[in-house]
Amino acid sequence: MCLIFNLYFLIIKHIIKYNAHINNGDYMKKFIILLFLVFIISTIYINNKQEIANTVFNVQTIEPDQIIKKIIETNETKDIDTYDYYKNINQDYFGYLSFENELINEPILKGIDNDFYLDHNINNKSYSSGSVFVDCRYEKDLNNIILYGHYVYRDTSLMFSPLHKLLEDDYQNYDEFLIQYKDTTDFYQVVYALLFDITTDMEYYYAFDFHKDMDTFNKFNEFYANKSQIKNTELAYDDKLVILQTCVRNQDNLRLIVIAKKVNK
Repeated sequence: MCLIFNLYFLIIKHIIKYNAHINNGDYMKKFIILLFLVFIISTIYINNKQEIANTVFNVQTIEPDQIIKKIIETNETKDIDTYDYYKNINQDYFGYLSFENELINEPILKGIDNDFYLDHNINNKSYSSGSVFVDCRYEKDLNNIILYGHYVYRDTSLMFSPLHKLLEDDYQNYDEFLIQYKDTTDFYQVVYALLFDITTDMEYYYAFDFHKDMDTFNKFNEFYANKSQIKNTELAYDDKLVILQTCVRNQDNLRLIVIAKKVNK
């Protein structure tokens, strides 16, 4: 813009300087030529500025999930070093979740509450798809690990959206997964997958005291078994569980709950 103002200033200066020395015909010719030059230069300047603005805009709108996928693609070994790799990115890193047939491959985070990672990614940047994260109440001496992840409307390959494939007939193609922790890798098999109504079934909403006693276990287990849309295997009282939760498209009162037990490999 400074260039344009300078050119217009030169025109005004030219008019003042030569107004007394040239006739009207010569004056108008020179004025038109200068005005035409200013128009061309202004057009070039504005077009270049727009190209620069578009370039900046494109850089700023790179989706965070593209960055995360790039991290995953460049770290294919998924061995013990994976823990240090992600821990260096985010100290809240908890482990790495990998489903059979690559249904889900996501780093797991654990924050100080259950709110922050609803809308932040592994880089702690604001991100509408959020992250997969552990319930903040989890401690190592508890039997159950509870994981949360969004159902992402705009891209159903992200976060926990693919869990809905476990409600389809070919669910056995996806019913095993592993979690890589700091010093070990544990394997899990899906036992139940059910739609849970948070307006009517809250008495049976999964909890950390699932294994508090045999009566409590039997009560919860019977409820989940009856509601489950798959019949894969059975739970035992001493099973170590991972419970995954996500939303259901266009049904705010429902949650998809997937319950898996630790198995030996």
